[in-house]
Amino acid sequence: MVGITDAVQYAIDKFGVKQSIVWLEQVWPQMVKEVLQKTALHTLASIVGKISYQEASDALWGSQLIVVQAVDKCIAARLEKVQELKTKVAVDESAIHDALIKADGCVEKAIECINKSVLTSFLQRAVRRNDSCQIQLQTSDLLSTVEQHCARAIFIETPVSSWEQALLAEKLVRSGFNIEDAIHASNECQNLQQAKLYLQQDCEICTMQVSAQKLINMVGCSHRTCEQCAAKYFTNKIKSCSILELTCPFCAEPNLENDPNGEKAVTYFSDLDILLKRVVTEEVHELFQSKLRDFTLEREPRFRWCAHCSYGFIAEASSRVIQCPSCQQRMCFICREQWDCQHSGLTCKQYNKWKQEHHYNKSVGAILHRSSIECPKCSHKFSLDKGGCMHFTCLHCNHQFCSGCKKPFLGVNCQVSSLCKNKGLHAHHPRNCLFYLRDMEVEGLQKLLARHGINYNIDNQVGSSCPQTFRCSVIEQKSVSSADIGADAICGKPPIREYGGLCRTHYLEHIAMLYQKHKIDPAPMLTDRKLEAVLARENIPALHRMSGEGKPQYWWRLLCEVQTKLPL
Repeated sequence: MVGITDAVQYAIDKFGVKQSIVWLEQVWPQMVKEVLQKTALHTLASIVGKISYQEASDALWGSQLIVVQAVDKCIAARLEKVQELKTKVAVDESAIHDALIKADGCVEKAIECINKSVLTSFLQRAVRRNDSCQIQLQTSDLLSTVEQHCARAIFIETPVSSWEQALLAEKLVRSGFNIEDAIHASNECQNLQQAKLYLQQDCEICTMQVSAQKLINMVGCSHRTCEQCAAKYFTNKIKSCSILELTCPFCAEPNLENDPNGEKAVTYFSDLDILLKRVVTEEVHELFQSKLRDFTLEREPRFRWCAHCSYGFIAEASSRVIQCPSCQQRMCFICREQWDCQHSGLTCKQYNKWKQEHHYNKSVGAILHRSSIECPKCSHKFSLDKGGCMHFTCLHCNHQFCSGCKKPFLGVNCQVSSLCKNKGLHAHHPRNCLFYLRDMEVEGLQKLLARHGINYNIDNQVGSSCPQTFRCSVIEQKSVSSADIGADAICGKPPIREYGGLCRTHYLEHIAMLYQKHKIDPAPMLTDRKLEAVLARENIPALHRMSGEGKPQYWWRLLCEVQTKLPL
């Protein structure tokens, strides 16, 4: 069977970089369905039975994507499998067809399915007969005879390799375990006690006892969980998260963020694909493969998402200006911004600076409206959701960072300070980040700006004659409900006259922009306790107030320590 990574590479090589995504999403599934439809209408359909999706897929790859040849290949392969099974199992053809579908066309697995079905029915009759004999006669001789009879049936009809294993499996069946688990445990264990322990393993999530055979071993670590819990966990992650979050639910391994070449991810996802096919539905597995396809494509150096229509494509030319094959709009290959003639002859950094200088509007509301969040890892831009949570996760590369200072969010593996282990997900924001400034007094922030000669005033101040119905007019994305996610609307909060017609939230964003633009350090506004906390956050040895040292002198010593050891 061709893996998803091979399929992506095949699509790129065979059909060209621009059409690879369309082919994988639309053409390939339609071709497989066409093979299935034609085999169902074939003259030998009643003999070969229903063909599985996997058989049709394998036949199509083996026929070099020629549907007619794939249909013939499917029919011929299925006829051989049916004839082979007729010589190995004594069941009717309908049971053979059902087993082949369940086994995705694999003869060995089909034999196992048939044997399990036959043996289960046989042992159910034997156990019923056993129970009847115990009730009527209550003799150990007769019970021993029935035990021997069941053990002999297990020995003959199941894949146990010795008479002792058959006896062990029979004891497990009488202890209440199903025949499938009993046979597997008898092959793995030496005695009844070991077998019972083997069949009563604890799931680490729901703590229910299940057979070790039905526990799912996480890829890349030693944690295990039952099939039901694994299915729920991975289904939820696949539907709602980035593919890089499909890690162990206990230890979050492997860490795919620190994988510059992507080699670890390729190996991991190849193994995870096998696991997921066992536990999740076909629909969810297809969604995983779709995300894996996008992840594989994004590793291509020239792959880009269009800045206009979000269409994914691989730029063929070496030009800095690339054109989306879907909407025909142009964009910069490096910064992925909409292409502007002013960008010619300028680096992306110079062009960004030019935009700020030539598009400056004294209306702070207009500045904030034009703001956006740019992922520091992949450079993808997103519209800013004003006044919301500053913890942002990039939808394209899954990088988690602060929308104010771009510092990454880290988990328990953060090594900056011993305190980090107890913080969970956190970031080490600089002192002039909005994350800290939003909790400070606005008047103190203004005074510090004035001390550095920076004008913080806003020209569009609201006078006392403004109507009572006036509201903060900054345009922001409203994320109140699923119905209006991404809808632009004014903020609507009551403004403060001294803040130039803005509410406190958006005025603080304006102040924070000035602090970051001019690299102003707000440390002089912090108390001695807060300065101590700054040092502790960054694992700097704490200072202690010396004997006879006044509070102002201690505060000054703390301030010098912070600004010396932790410059902005």
